[in-house]
Amino acid sequence: MKKIKLLLLFLIVISLIVPVYAASKNADLKVLEVEDHKIYFNKERTKYKVVVEEKENSLNITAIPDDNKSKVKIVGADDLKANYNRVVITVTAENGTKKEYEITAQIKEKIIEEEEVGFFEGLLNKISEMNIKMEYVYIAIGSIVGLILIVVVVRIYRDKKMEKTMDKF
Repeated sequence: MKKIKLLLLFLIVISLIVPVYAASKNADLKVLEVEDHKIYFNKERTKYKVVVEEKENSLNITAIPDDNKSKVKIVGADDLKANYNRVVITVTAENGTKKEYEITAQIKEKIIEEEEVGFFEGLLNKISEMNIKMEYVYIAIGSIVGLILIVVVVRIYRDKKMEKTMDKF
């Protein structure tokens, strides 16, 4: 019985001294670059777009994981054919967590002219090409709509007050 207590005490002391090793769950990239193409990388953003020349048949992609124990796999960068080529970069963390980054490579000759795209669709495309999270865009739009509503309510109130004043005369 004394040996069991001593063994349990030893295990408790060891568990307090030696930290438990946990496999990393970090499946983020630290670097994502496409040779000869500019992308604005942010590890939270997972979709990107590049415009390629018709003669380009592959993309040279550099993808470095945030955690050096994570594995990176790139699929679709070697054989560009169609107008929209989907390149998927999969990062697998040490614990098996996966995160996919996607690069759409569009052939320059086949790009729809901006005039053919609606104003708001074109604006959203430009916003997504920049490094702006859509949540911020929604907050900005909501703020603008809120300000417009305040202006409308104040004008209605002012007009009603003006009518009452005019009625007295």
